[in-house]
Amino acid sequence: MWGILRAALKAGVASLALGVVVYAVIHWPGFYAGRMTQKAAALAATILAGTATYFAGASLLNIRELGELRAVRGVRAVGSELD
Repeated sequence: MWGILRAALKAGVASLALGVVVYAVIHWPGFYAGRMTQKAAALAATILAGTATYFAGASLLNIRELGELRAVRGVRAVGSELD
């Protein structure tokens, strides 16, 4: 039970960091102003910043599921060489 609670707490901390970064980017004055292409680029940058923040936090907190994701990606990379 403590393992699940610890994992949830770590994910919560990483999610909180993501929320802070995304909130700051969204409320940056003029960041979402302008034409539709600028707004689309701002949205993409916001998503990228949030994703990078979450995975950086998950890596720093040694979230076990992130290691499992890396392992799966490694297996696929090896398997694709056989094609």
